[in-house]
Amino acid sequence: METNEVFEKVKGLFVGDLGIDESKVTMDAWLEHDLEIDSLGIVEVVMTFEDELGIEITDEEIASIQVERVPGDEDSSDTTVQKLCDFLSSKK
Repeated sequence: METNEVFEKVKGLFVGDLGIDESKVTMDAWLEHDLEIDSLGIVEVVMTFEDELGIEITDEEIASIQVERVPGDEDSSDTTVQKLCDFLSSKK
């Protein structure tokens, strides 16, 4: 599945299931910092894609994509929608 296809699915989930404003969901958006998706929300996204794509994603893999630092907030780890979509795209 191409990254853009995954992005549309991720965006639909964020907007439909998590109630995030569609205009905020961009490839450059930070999951926690910009979209206010906590770790439970990230797990929900991952579980949905495991079911939808018939894949298994380990806790270690989830942690591996949350290693970036938000500019100006060196104490937090986060990831972008782009990185999440690239990861999910690579799994299928």
